[in-house]
Amino acid sequence: MNVSKIELLGSTLLKISGIQSARQLGSYVAATLIGFMIFQAGIIFLGEPMASPIILLFAFSGSSVLLRMTLPARFCIVNDSSERCVEVKNFLAQKLKKQGYHLISKNVAEAVFQSKLPAFLRWSENEITITKSDATLMIKGPVFMIRMLHKYSSGMLSA
Repeated sequence: MNVSKIELLGSTLLKISGIQSARQLGSYVAATLIGFMIFQAGIIFLGEPMASPIILLFAFSGSSVLLRMTLPARFCIVNDSSERCVEVKNFLAQKLKKQGYHLISKNVAEAVFQSKLPAFLRWSENEITITKSDATLMIKGPVFMIRMLHKYSSGMLSA
């Protein structure tokens, strides 16, 4: 079994901004603004002066980490046989289920997993696809989950 390195996908602009869709941008902006308003309400409740609007800039900067975590990435696993490929695919599927993902689409060549988060918190950019071709698996999804699956796969190699 051979596990490739992780490859970040997308344009340079995507890697800089982290924004992959209008829906993702909208929910990101809404969540950051709501968080800022809750923060402001807490400050007012404590009798302190309101925070400067510049704090909102820091809120967007800090929360942009979430966008970076969902950047698309992939890696491949080349197995010794098609049977071993199925074993690895099932192993990774179990790991995804433990991480709060469920299978939404499956056929012989491809399985798609989606987060179990409520729809208003879920982005399609967080879907994970495992594609099988002969004895090779290609795993594609958000970089934070791809790193985790890569670690599991590398652990299987050393076991």
